[in-house]
Amino acid sequence: MIRLLAHNWRLVFLRGVVAILLGSVALTWPTITVGELVLLFGSYLLLDGVFTIGVALNAPPDVHRVMTLLMEGLILAFRLRRLTTHVPLAS
Repeated sequence: MIRLLAHNWRLVFLRGVVAILLGSVALTWPTITVGELVLLFGSYLLLDGVFTIGVALNAPPDVHRVMTLLMEGLILAFRLRRLTTHVPLAS
């Protein structure tokens, strides 16, 4: 797994930068509502899933956990994103 992350360090780095940006927006934008924050988090999940799929597809052929990463990326990108954008929030 360490070899896989070292091989795709750019995608892992970009994933971390996006997470830091989301956290910074949540802390520095005090007028943001919970609904908008949930939409931002859903967008982050979509990007995180796409980055995870990219890591899985760029894996060297001798890595055994490619299917695990691919399934994680698909779950993050589609299922959780759909959950965060289709759940009505109580006012």
